[in-house]
Amino acid sequence: MEGVSTDPQIIESVIGAISNKEQGDQLVCGQDHSLQVVMLQQEDIGLDLIVEGWPAIEWEDAQQAYYQLLNSCKSGRRRMTNLLQKLWNIVWEMWEHRNGVLH
Repeated sequence: MEGVSTDPQIIESVIGAISNKEQGDQLVCGQDHSLQVVMLQQEDIGLDLIVEGWPAIEWEDAQQAYYQLLNSCKSGRRRMTNLLQKLWNIVWEMWEHRNGVLH
């Protein structure tokens, strides 16, 4: 995520959400109020659903705001699309590995 100029606070929030979910803790994110709102909205939808293609639309908005802060012409929507594709590839590779071990 760092290689494509993802907002560092978004990176921290996503990694924190994954870590907290694995440990069974409540969601905690940085001090940025807008990201706290995004995390709560994603929690309402379901954290697992990000991988299935159901991210909260506010992720895109938060990334777009970061790009605007950097005066970048990049698109928050495009970044979210790329992230979802990467997540799907990871899930597919995990499934193939598991399937290979079982069979």
